[in-house]
Amino acid sequence: MKLIVLKSAFRFFPEVLLTLVVLYYWSLTATAVNPIAIALLIPLAILFLWNNKTLGVITAAIFITATLYLSLALFSDIIKMESFYPEGLTLLLGGLLFLGITGFASIWMLLKHTKKAPGRIIIN
Repeated sequence: MKLIVLKSAFRFFPEVLLTLVVLYYWSLTATAVNPIAIALLIPLAILFLWNNKTLGVITAAIFITATLYLSLALFSDIIKMESFYPEGLTLLLGGLLFLGITGFASIWMLLKHTKKAPGRIIIN
């Protein structure tokens, strides 16, 4: 019984995690209307309503691509800094935590939506 409850609780975990990441990003921009955040939230909301595998793979690929791009931007900013210790270290740790959570959730979502359904067993 507990296993069934855990499976149902983790059913939408990557989508919830990515939704929280997008909402955190939206709060950091301090604007009421953020078209990028809205464009990222719409497919996640659709995935909550309809579990569409194609949309899940496309959304996960978009998040993986954005995570890779933002990690390159993070390392570029760190290389350009004159002193690393106070500001660079906090930027590196905060950026790696944010991008790590995003990358983990997007890869988990990609694996979840590319998993094949188990085949049927034919019994004569």
